[in-house]
Formats: sequence, structure tokens, C-alpha cells
Amino acid sequence: MPLLIETGRLTAVTADPARSLLPVIAQLAHDRANDPTLKAGIAAGTARKLGDIGTDCGYSQANPRNWHLPIRALGGNPIYRLHSQNQAGIHNRHPQSPVLRR
Repeated sequence: MPLLIETGRLTAVTADPARSLLPVIAQLAHDRANDPTLKAGIAAGTARKLGDIGTDCGYSQANPRNWHLPIRALGGNPIYRLHSQNQAGIHNRHPQSPVLRR
């Protein structure tokens, strides 16, 4: 059974969450790439270093250079949920970013 959540990190509200979380995600990608049970699947294209990276509405406004592009470079797929009160429509996000809708 696949893991729903493999890792998590809490950050102070004053910290830049995207920059704070990237080292954790980079370590996860590294660990998965070197996991003997996943290595062959990653090489064959049947497994990924990272899967979907679900984030709250705050990450949808992150600078793509600080969040979306590094996640993609690590093999991840950032998924965003927009806040219904102040993010109606799509603003300031990378054009290839999938968005969850309620």
C-alpha cells in the first residue's frame, strides 16, 4: 500500500515555508533514489523519486524559483489548493502547476 504522507515539517510562521521545506524534500528524493527497493523502478520509469507534493494555499503564491521549479527538478509534482476567500482564480503560480478544486 502506498504511503499517503511520507514526511512532514513544521516551520515558524515568520519563516519562508518554501525555502524551509526544500531541504527536507531534497533529502527525501535522495533517500528514495538510493533505496535498493526503488532504484530499479526509478531507472525503469515505473517509480518516481518523488510523487505529488501536496501543499496548502500559501505555497501557491511562492516564487516559482523558490518552490515549483526546484520541486520539479527533484522529480516531484507540486499540487496546490487555492484559498477560496482570497485566491479565486489563478494568480502568481507556475503555468504547469496543477490545482485542487473543491
